[in-house]
Amino acid sequence: MVQHSRKASSRTGDQFAHPAKGDVYMRRGGLCVLGAAGFAQPGHEAANLTVAGIAQETIDNRDGADGALNVPVVRGKDLHFLGNDSADPVTREHLNKPCYIVDDEAVSSSHKGNARSQAGMARDLTGAGVWVEFI
Repeated sequence: MVQHSRKASSRTGDQFAHPAKGDVYMRRGGLCVLGAAGFAQPGHEAANLTVAGIAQETIDNRDGADGALNVPVVRGKDLHFLGNDSADPVTREHLNKPCYIVDDEAVSSSHKGNARSQAGMARDLTGAGVWVEFI
């Protein structure tokens, strides 16, 4: 039970800030992931990454330690536009199925022998890329 009056806080639930991994550079608009230790870094091909969202600012932590800077990200049920991998592209037959992180700007239809982490669900496809719902 609240013992004293306090200001109630709220936020939309789709904007977060995560501490950045040391020795990383993230560009605004790039896919941001959390590694095993929970620090934000650019999306890349690796197992056991978790999508944090799309970076809302460019962050240069190349000379910083883990957590020295925070990267603001946006995520949620909205669709996020990412490029389509040319080697294992998402096609119409992959819609409403998982897609996988290639790097900070592209997804693939293949988990490449579990070497890639899931980005989310491929929801739509255009000639320019893939609309992904982060989960």
